[in-house]
Amino acid sequence: MSITVRQLLANDALALKLLAGGAGEDETIRWVHVSELEDPTDWLKGGEVLLTIGLNVGDTPAKQRAYVKRLAGAGLAGLGFGVGFSHKKAPKAIVEAAEKLGFPLFEVPYPTPFIAITEAVSTRVLAEQYDVLHRAVEAQHVLTRAVLDERGVEGIAVALARVINGWALVLDLHGMPLAASSKDAEARTARAWDEIRESRPEGTGFSLSSIDEGHHVQIQPVGAHGRVEAFLAVGKPEQPSAFDRVVAGHALSLLAIELSKERAVADAQRRMQGDFFADLARGGLTPTEASKGLARFGFAPDTQVVVLAVESADVAPPPDPLVAERAAKSKGKAASAKKTGTTSKKASVSSATAKDPVAPLSVEDLAWATEDHLSRSGGAYLISPYATGVHVLVPAGMAAAEAKVKDEVGKRIGRELRVGASSPNPATAVGRALREALYALQVCRLEGWGSAGFEDLGTYRLLLSMADPDALRAFADSLLAPLDGYDADHGGELVSSLRAFLEHNARWETASTVLGVHRHTLRYRMRKVEDLTGRQLASSFDRMEFWLAVRARELQSVQTDL
Repeated sequence: MSITVRQLLANDALALKLLAGGAGEDETIRWVHVSELEDPTDWLKGGEVLLTIGLNVGDTPAKQRAYVKRLAGAGLAGLGFGVGFSHKKAPKAIVEAAEKLGFPLFEVPYPTPFIAITEAVSTRVLAEQYDVLHRAVEAQHVLTRAVLDERGVEGIAVALARVINGWALVLDLHGMPLAASSKDAEARTARAWDEIRESRPEGTGFSLSSIDEGHHVQIQPVGAHGRVEAFLAVGKPEQPSAFDRVVAGHALSLLAIELSKERAVADAQRRMQGDFFADLARGGLTPTEASKGLARFGFAPDTQVVVLAVESADVAPPPDPLVAERAAKSKGKAASAKKTGTTSKKASVSSATAKDPVAPLSVEDLAWATEDHLSRSGGAYLISPYATGVHVLVPAGMAAAEAKVKDEVGKRIGRELRVGASSPNPATAVGRALREALYALQVCRLEGWGSAGFEDLGTYRLLLSMADPDALRAFADSLLAPLDGYDADHGGELVSSLRAFLEHNARWETASTVLGVHRHTLRYRMRKVEDLTGRQLASSFDRMEFWLAVRARELQSVQTDL
């Protein structure tokens, strides 16, 4: 409904006459302004029709042409020249300049007051604003109805697309579509996410504009209280109108409310899941209660289950005894060097190149991303957050669940994850399955693996089958206690040297290099190990027992965590 110069001139009551610049007749008029200044452009924004009686248009053709050029360059919609005052007709230089620039110039006859032109334009502009407001209110009712009918985020997106005659797409914080008004909208997901990742500024008050396959696209953040929850992308072949922007703004508010509501519901459900999972793990439910509870989360009766323990790879593994011992020695040397006024060039370089630590991943974000991934798979699942990650209960039929969760959820949140999985267990043995998953997770920490199932642990599985922590400790101490005593009394390194020797398959050169000692020193230490324990390192059986004892010592930290 915007008024153009052509439409203004068509108003017979005003008796306006086009003199030049017909090429620009379809320019939209934003407002009307009257000025007799020689250069009024500093007081104009563009899109106005300027009305003048020509008092200061210049007294030479050059000045008059410059006057028209300034107005056209400022983006005005046109010039109305009032005759019968200082000029009987518009100067020839002004007419010629306007025609050359395609800048609309029209004559305002003496009987037509400027206020009549202002009223004609303002009436049309106000009518358009009222129409936009009226249509926006009706559109808001449509969008609100989608919320009241509990159609969720998808319903809001579909309703928005319908009222603006375009499409709408809602993306989560990881670029995954939460809702799409059509298949065409969903097909634009990757391109919209690329635009967000490449152009998104800081904060929540921004808007991105782009052209995607001939459609004008507007992208805005969805959220409240300074927190972005998602992104809304809307598009259509035409430039978005004022009506489109008003309706999209209302949709943003409704989406923020809906997503906050969904998050609150999800948090409550997660707490309920956590309580139920804890009861299962403690064995505090009868088989009937466990079966009924699992059925609420989609598990079939008598199904075998697997527990996954998921955490960020940023969670530090337990300290490696050998590394810790060497680090302590290095620290001691550095302290000595400081006292003597010397410094280590290597240490200086390491300090200069050290990277700032990555901000830890919150358990809430990990739980949300894991739940979002599993909900899209369509299968049964149960999620329970814990101190550093989440426990997940899934049916045993989900092949390689730990690898899928690691890859898909990790991709979703942009972080490396670590996942341990139990072996299949009945629902009445969730406690055992949880221990197995945590064992597998701890082994992943020790070995630097991304994921592992309890059935993949090999030697570790043998040791972990000794579920009694005291039994595991006794097994390790039966071989290693004499070495511990010697190291404590003599400041020795028998245990760490034995570990390095075994870890490198009894290769003297490799193990001594890792330890930073001469191979003869390592041979002396291994003879001392044989003397104290009565075992022979040349025996593959004795080496195997030593290796199991060293591994058992490492896995005592698992028992402590449990």
